[in-house]
Amino acid sequence: MALTCIEAAARAEGLTPGPIDDVVDLLWRFVESEDLSAWEGELVRMQDATEGFARLPVPDWVRQMLHECATHGDSYVCSAIEDVGPESLRALLRLFAIAEDHGYRLPDTQTFLQSSFAELDGWGGRHPRDWYRRP
Repeated sequence: MALTCIEAAARAEGLTPGPIDDVVDLLWRFVESEDLSAWEGELVRMQDATEGFARLPVPDWVRQMLHECATHGDSYVCSAIEDVGPESLRALLRLFAIAEDHGYRLPDTQTFLQSSFAELDGWGGRHPRDWYRRP
């Protein structure tokens, strides 16, 4: 849901196509990845290269959404560690608040309910990004 919010905002703000696309592409790879530790390494390199997204030519609030999305994914990867898992939810809720504060409605949750928590022993199934964009 986080990335669909970011994509909607980027399109509406005229930021895509542009440098934000590489960041969004990397963030989408989280849901497609078979190796989340490799994804996390790519994320760290991207954040280092863009100085925590500070170099991206986007409004501060969009930059903050990217940061919250990265935090959401990174915290999710480490969610089995005590006191880390809840940060994933908090980051997602902060991203939603930013989107709503700037006039963007949250996407329909029905699409995201299609990935059963029962898949892969509670981790949910891995799906390509287009799967999450369908109605």
